[in-house]
Amino acid sequence: MTEKELENIEFLRSVEAEEAILGGIILDPTAFNRVKSELKPAMFSLRQHQIIYKSVVELDKAEKKIDLMSVSDFLVQKNLLDTVGGMTKLSQLMNRTVSAINIDRYAKLVIGKWKRRELISLAHNLINLAQDRQVELTELTESFRELTASWLEENCLSQENKLDGKIAYTATARQSKEHYEEVISLEAEIDLTADPKAEIKKLQAQAQRLFQE
Repeated sequence: MTEKELENIEFLRSVEAEEAILGGIILDPTAFNRVKSELKPAMFSLRQHQIIYKSVVELDKAEKKIDLMSVSDFLVQKNLLDTVGGMTKLSQLMNRTVSAINIDRYAKLVIGKWKRRELISLAHNLINLAQDRQVELTELTESFRELTASWLEENCLSQENKLDGKIAYTATARQSKEHYEEVISLEAEIDLTADPKAEIKKLQAQAQRLFQE
């Protein structure tokens, strides 16, 4: 599944929440302090929104005022104003937002959607890796361990950000023998409501047992 295909699945993003966050910050810059420690530019599903939010982050780092004019000026300096949709887009964000009172709730929603996309990307990466006939099973096992450990380090979920539901997938690995081809399949499921470290360890244990057989 490509990034574009992921973005087109409405369940995995909330454009309205992203717009409410951006519009709320432009209307009330102090609201940014409530989300900046958790919400990162890459968590927005649309590139337009990522760029606008990153401009807010950069303005804040430089201790500059955050408002409609400062954001637009920043984007002009970076030759990115047209990329995000021009002043029309920035004005729409403000016009569609009443206040920033619910920015915390919107941020939690956006972060949750992003983590779902990240989990699905991880699962697909594991499937693609397992289907690569050039990868030996020992190397596959080690790569599996590294990928899952890396995801845990970067995206370990807090109790407040736990997700509902499950992700299931099947990975198939092939190893050529002298006179035949060995096919090994791993059916795995990630429970998004459980502790993520425990779930990843469970997947690693499944893979380890499978590839040792």
